[in-house]
Amino acid sequence: MKFCINIDGCESDYDKLPAITGLVILEDSDGGFWKLVVDQEGNVGTVSDPGPATPIAIVNGGGKHWQIIVDTSGNRGTQASAGPATASIRLTDVNGVVWQVVIDKFGNIGATMLTCGGLSGSGDPTGVIVPLFINQLYHDTVADAYYRSTGLTSADWTAIGGGGGTALTINAAIISNINLGLDSVTTSIDLPNVTTIPNVGGIYLTAYSQLLSVSFAALTSVPAGGIEIDNDAGPNSLLTSISAPLLVTIGSYVLCGGNPSLTTIDWSSWVPSDGTTISFNGSALSAASVELILRRCVLAGVTVCTIDLSGGTNAGLASLSAQGQADAATLGAQLTINP
Repeated sequence: MKFCINIDGCESDYDKLPAITGLVILEDSDGGFWKLVVDQEGNVGTVSDPGPATPIAIVNGGGKHWQIIVDTSGNRGTQASAGPATASIRLTDVNGVVWQVVIDKFGNIGATMLTCGGLSGSGDPTGVIVPLFINQLYHDTVADAYYRSTGLTSADWTAIGGGGGTALTINAAIISNINLGLDSVTTSIDLPNVTTIPNVGGIYLTAYSQLLSVSFAALTSVPAGGIEIDNDAGPNSLLTSISAPLLVTIGSYVLCGGNPSLTTIDWSSWVPSDGTTISFNGSALSAASVELILRRCVLAGVTVCTIDLSGGTNAGLASLSAQGQADAATLGAQLTINP
């Protein structure tokens, strides 16, 4: 069973694969367990591994469907599944890289890199760790020091301090999606040139313990995905503002709840789509920000949205202007708001 199957169905020895490993375990007919590995060219293979399984459905190279299962005691195995093939399975490897599994019409499987996360380890990464992309963060857990990659070799690490904050600026004009989090060093995120984020993944930022502000100065559209800047994997405890003044279109959800310091939203061009879930619950929105959200929803004429501005210290209905209170009344049962 020493093989890999790439998108063309070719086979090769798995020992040639780099150590980029997805957290998916397969069980063969003899009861052996195998870890699915994916290289940077999208080739997929297996190596023997006793690690824990992930509950996920996959399709093997022959087009056969399997559901990976884990019982309440942590035992893992597989069972045949009749579910359809999917190209939306995502794996996170040991380096924090997110891969999307893709399946061709013949049932062959491969993977494509979606987003990259930060790295951590014991000691200085210089000369030891090869960064996966420029501006990748590395946390030395022994010295509590942070490094940022300036190139793509192990020599390209620059110390940025220990425990202090840093600003992350991404000057790219085109980004397919943003999926970042679990960061204790970044204090601001600024993407001044991005106009469109087309991927269904949209924007996902979570667990930034030092993050104060997020800015998308030129962003006009997230047409296929949503915006999730919340406490999904941990709170953005210090986040106070999210600015996207030219943003018009959000194709899916808006999940920005659970940010206890978030007071300011500048989405003054936003046209909400009917049926959208809009959540800023458990935050600290000012009356001006609450009124902006209500006004944008009323001007868009939404009738079946779910709008949650409750909880936390969000401004309540009684603190709003006459216009704000009128907009709240117009939205009616779509809206949940503090008194």
